[in-house]
Amino acid sequence: RAAFAAGDYRWVAELVNHLIFADPTHSEARALQADTLEQLGYQSESSTFRNSYLTGAMELRQGPPQLGSSQVRGRGLLIAMTIEQIFDTLAVRLISENVSGLSLKINWHFNDMGGTADERWLLGLSHRTLYSVQGRNDEKAQATLTMARSTLISVIIQETTFIDEIGKGSIVIDGDATALLTIFGNLDAFPNSFNIVEP
Repeated sequence: RAAFAAGDYRWVAELVNHLIFADPTHSEARALQADTLEQLGYQSESSTFRNSYLTGAMELRQGPPQLGSSQVRGRGLLIAMTIEQIFDTLAVRLISENVSGLSLKINWHFNDMGGTADERWLLGLSHRTLYSVQGRNDEKAQATLTMARSTLISVIIQETTFIDEIGKGSIVIDGDATALLTIFGNLDAFPNSFNIVEP
């Protein structure tokens, strides 16, 4: 408190940060850290630092920010992405430990992209890596899917499932459906938000 009163906010932030990590429920330390970060935010000339400090102060007082629906945010983002980028995001989410030793290929036909380079895709899994190839299909693929791009987006953001869409007839699958479940059943779900200053 003496350092706070003297205006040595960086030192207070350092000390109280250790206390909060040792006991995140310590309400007096949380309040002092929030006040300290707020003062550091007010003194910052850089908007990046100011926003970081003020976000940290808000988190200590109110908890982490609750973001809107990830489905709404996800849909807007995925609509703006190319098919290649969509498949790349799936590759980032792949839990590689779960697919060790597996090798498979799935052909994709996007019937609403007819006549473009995005009409045909090959999505493959090999050496614990998910990859995609534009404009190509493989005769030896375990499955071939035909669907609209918008249907894939709806499945990715979990508005629907492959099984439901196959039942409706909006997805036609030829081959082994378990290949599809192998890939999509081993995708990690990332949290929508995370703590800035709390453990």
